[in-house]
Amino acid sequence: MSTSLMNTSVSFEIPLDEDKAKSPRTPRAAHLLGSPNRSVLCETDLVERLEKADQRRCNVLEETRTKNAQVIQKVMSVREQKVQKLLNRSTDILINIEEDQARKAERRKQAIEEKISLAKKEARLSLLIYLPLLSVKN
Repeated sequence: MSTSLMNTSVSFEIPLDEDKAKSPRTPRAAHLLGSPNRSVLCETDLVERLEKADQRRCNVLEETRTKNAQVIQKVMSVREQKVQKLLNRSTDILINIEEDQARKAERRKQAIEEKISLAKKEARLSLLIYLPLLSVKN
């Protein structure tokens, strides 16, 4: 053997606490493993957690229902307001149309009456002019 191989050093790490070296545990895991009724505690803990989760789910569902009901109520209110506004607008438009038709009918009636009265005046004038001429010829 050569001298370079013989002068080689080797070092080892030796842990002071062999239990920790074998299986590292968290403080909670050590506590649970050390308790005598671990299965009973786990079952009650699990049941309790499931009940709490179920209660939270029920609360969330109830809150969601309440919020949805509020949103639906608000939407229905806005819809009703818009329908009422549309009905009022339609009523106003119908009233305006009826008033316009009445005004137009009144104007037509006045125009016809004016034409009739003008025609009567012209007929009277014509009679006044032609009546003496007719009586002279006879």
